[in-house]
Amino acid sequence: MRLPTDWLERRKQVTLITGLVCKDSVVFAADSEESGWTKRSVKKVAHNERPFSFLQNVFGDRTPFKIVIAGAGNGVLCDYATQEIFKRVERSQELKEIETKIIEVLEHFFRVVVPLHPSPDKEFELLIGIWGSSLLRPALYSTQGVTLIRRSRYYVCGSGTLIDYILDRSYHAGMSTEEGIALAISMLQTAKKYVAGVGGESTILVLDSDGKIESKPSWEISAEENLSENYARLTGKLFVDLMRTRSAQSGDFEKALKSFAKEMKTLRKSKKKSDEEMDSFTKFLEEKRAKKEVVIELEGVDLSQLSTPEDHQRSAEIFRRNADKLQKYVLPGGVQLDPLQ
Repeated sequence: MRLPTDWLERRKQVTLITGLVCKDSVVFAADSEESGWTKRSVKKVAHNERPFSFLQNVFGDRTPFKIVIAGAGNGVLCDYATQEIFKRVERSQELKEIETKIIEVLEHFFRVVVPLHPSPDKEFELLIGIWGSSLLRPALYSTQGVTLIRRSRYYVCGSGTLIDYILDRSYHAGMSTEEGIALAISMLQTAKKYVAGVGGESTILVLDSDGKIESKPSWEISAEENLSENYARLTGKLFVDLMRTRSAQSGDFEKALKSFAKEMKTLRKSKKKSDEEMDSFTKFLEEKRAKKEVVIELEGVDLSQLSTPEDHQRSAEIFRRNADKLQKYVLPGGVQLDPLQ
């Protein structure tokens, strides 16, 4: 069988990424599905910290600028542009310098790389979050061709008007990180259910005003997406009950309200339980760091060495090779470690 000439790019169209500017952070959200002739799960959000978020929590980081990049559109071009941007801005010291270098990468990319790429479908967009010590909060940018645009609210790449509608009705200036994450959860749950080509595991990543980059665990995202779906079901039913002013019996709406309130309390209880589990895990990591207990041998390299600059590039391979050992000695019982996170 002979495949169409654009098979490669039709196979690698990523679909949804969003950045929300919050009072003290930028929240990134993305699905993980690449669609086309085939579908597969991919990671669409990258950053310039060491690869594994729990190491950041344990050891900290001294990178002068933190950069998060998410891409939608042609997956190959997104990945290559992201790599080139990270290379070019690695030693930058000022925000203006980073902006200039990103534009230079884009100009070279669209002048040289894109014209030579073997596909008629060469469109892609990037969302870029930048933190620096001189900024009160991280800045959010989007790209369109060679244009770099700073965004003050939220911005969506790779989706239709439904996503804009979901965000627009709930987003407000100055919203907290917690509110931004909740809005991202609602958006992802709805998009994966109703928007063609959006699916797979969700990614939510926060770049905060202290320069920390934290990824929300996949198990927690999945649980909260279920909460969002149940909330939508309950509110939809309540609206129908509200509108039954002619056919409803006396007291029916009051009963519906009581049932709704009961269900809402159950959902909130579930959310608080999830919070407690996450807080327990975070506390464990902080205690390990304070007591300097996380020192284990990893085939000749102890874990503390992974925080040094010379080990950044090979830390990913060290981590994958020793994932079982880390699971046994570093993490509390019941917490599963994903070596690809």
